[in-house]
Amino acid sequence: MANIVIIGFGNIGKRHFEACIKNNNIQKIYIIDKNKSQFQNYKFENTNKKIVIVNNIQKLEENFFLTIISTDSMNRYSVTKNFLKKNVTKYILFEKFLFNKNYHFNYMNKLLKQKKINAYVNCNRRLSRDYINIKNKYGNQIKKVLVEGSRWNFMSNSIHFIDLFMFLTNSSDIILNEYLFEKEISSNRNKYTEIHAKMSFISNNKVLTLIDISKPMTNKLTIYCKKTIIEIIESEKIINFLDLNKKIKKTVSLKEPIYVSNTTNLAIKNIYKYKKPKLIDFSSSIKHHKVFLKALNKMFKKTSLNNNYIIT
Repeated sequence: MANIVIIGFGNIGKRHFEACIKNNNIQKIYIIDKNKSQFQNYKFENTNKKIVIVNNIQKLEENFFLTIISTDSMNRYSVTKNFLKKNVTKYILFEKFLFNKNYHFNYMNKLLKQKKINAYVNCNRRLSRDYINIKNKYGNQIKKVLVEGSRWNFMSNSIHFIDLFMFLTNSSDIILNEYLFEKEISSNRNKYTEIHAKMSFISNNKVLTLIDISKPMTNKLTIYCKKTIIEIIESEKIINFLDLNKKIKKTVSLKEPIYVSNTTNLAIKNIYKYKKPKLIDFSSSIKHHKVFLKALNKMFKKTSLNNNYIIT
């Protein structure tokens, strides 16, 4: 039976906790958050797990099977670094966006390798049976993936779709193709940056295009294959299969909506069964993070956001 720790008990941290209490392999759950108000109205019910709440990371010195780091991106680097000074962990599951500075990626990658920690990034669409089935059936036919909509959090969520594109097409490297900055918009989280923009990437002659526009429209993901177009509307939990004339041939329901409370439980089960969560490993993910950061720096070069943005 394993001990795990969740660092950061905001909305995402709570969803991770809900996943952990479902898992029979977990015996004890440590939760670290310096903000005591995160615990005030939360009811720790219906669990036979032992729960330990810690408000000061410096006071913790334990050996863990799994560490889930769900802090915000501004604090993730320093929190992880401080945690690893006194604590031992076999696995780490990082939330995205990992970090906002390039040297943080390099230092953390080196530190994790030195400590022989198996680290992964929670781009959790890889765990969805719907996307796995699409990859298995259509992966070698995919020519283009288009993510479009309005206010789908371009800055924060692009890395999810970059990762999904790499997963579906079995690609490892990606380069920036083109970009168009529309405008900065208000973010759901204070101090973080959000925008309307367009950006496209190429990998092995396959194209990923990300579009977030100011005009209201349904957020959807479209996969263009040789003989089929697949349109996924996650908010409506549907998948449309169309012919090349864009006539709907079949509509099915999403079998597994992308909920952290479900996918984290699955990731932990995968660790026990396969010795890995079937998520992207840290070293591979930082390559995609760096490409995206470089693309943003290029796009923002002549704007007020030049060297002046933070991704949550």
